[in-house]
Amino acid sequence: ALKEIMAFQKSTQLLIPFALFAHLVKEVTHNTLVIEGFRWQRAAVEYLQKASEGFLVNVFDSMNLLAIHAWHVTVMQKDMQLLFRTPG
Repeated sequence: ALKEIMAFQKSTQLLIPFALFAHLVKEVTHNTLVIEGFRWQRAAVEYLQKASEGFLVNVFDSMNLLAIHAWHVTVMQKDMQLLFRTPG
């Protein structure tokens, strides 16, 4: 598992397959917007995916630091709750 994590850390490719992410974006857009015929450009979905994955990596990194500070071996739900409760 550590080798796999290190390989992901060295790579710059996106982790979520593009087709799955695009489907999720289109589904959320369809369910929340009332605009008929709304379409996404491929570049817009790619930028949204890069931003989303960057945000998630930062969240998991911060939760990992909180878990280490609390002497946990794994990230727990209370680490996420603490992360989103504190500003900054």
